[in-house]
Amino acid sequence: MHNDPAIKKIEDDIFLKRTAMVNQMSGMVLFAIDLAILGTDAPRTFAIVTFVYVIPLLAIIDSPYKRIYKLWRETGAKYIQLRFVWKHLFPSFFSLAFLFLIAIGQIDKSGFAIFLKLKTFFTEGT
Repeated sequence: MHNDPAIKKIEDDIFLKRTAMVNQMSGMVLFAIDLAILGTDAPRTFAIVTFVYVIPLLAIIDSPYKRIYKLWRETGAKYIQLRFVWKHLFPSFFSLAFLFLIAIGQIDKSGFAIFLKLKTFFTEGT
């Protein structure tokens, strides 16, 4: 990790620029796509197709940062620590998790499948 404030500022700027780009693409746009997928007759199929498209796209978006990721790994920078990344990329993780739950059939037009099963379980005897 660098002690020079100018280098730290540049690294912060790089990380925040990358995070903003990833959050805009996968956090905001993907969540809108997730909701649109739920309105279709085959949400699981469309969610799987979207995964096949989005994962390589995220890799392409991150490709310009490969050299700095290597440097950050070598220096143990905070920018690669799971807690730090989770905090800054939460919208992206949330959207991808939501898409995953649609793809495995846990979310559909009626809501979360697990909650619907619990509701049925608790109301069967009444």
